[in-house]
Amino acid sequence: MSTDRFRLMWKDVTYETGEIQAVAYKDGNKIGKNILKTAGKASKIRLTADRTSIKADGKDLSYILVEAFDKEGNPAPLADEELEIEISGAGHLAGAGNGNPQSFEPFQDNKVNLFYGKAMIIVGSDFEKGRVKISVKPENIQKESITINVE
Repeated sequence: MSTDRFRLMWKDVTYETGEIQAVAYKDGNKIGKNILKTAGKASKIRLTADRTSIKADGKDLSYILVEAFDKEGNPAPLADEELEIEISGAGHLAGAGNGNPQSFEPFQDNKVNLFYGKAMIIVGSDFEKGRVKISVKPENIQKESITINVE
């Protein structure tokens, strides 16, 4: 097949837990390296906002990436826990999703499931200045929060 020429595949490799390292070379010089380790069960959540300050115009948004990690800090791509979303302060939940094409979850519900260890929360500003606190409580994992300034 013509698309096979753009793929790097090992068809005879048996899966084992551990780590795999890829090293990139160009003209004999090492130009990059990446190590992937087998993840354990998700034990913590990280929230990362694309913007930590938004305008108090009732239209501005901040996109918050939710990621699951194991106790060693490795990404946990098999995490699928349900997240409860709490929003308080000068903002509101504009939407939440996980990228799962088979999901029927409503986008503006206060719950979303992780999909391959990730989800996205979209917070909208209101018309008052202040702060909006976003808290996420996964099943059996410690609650995590982030604050966005609304100016």
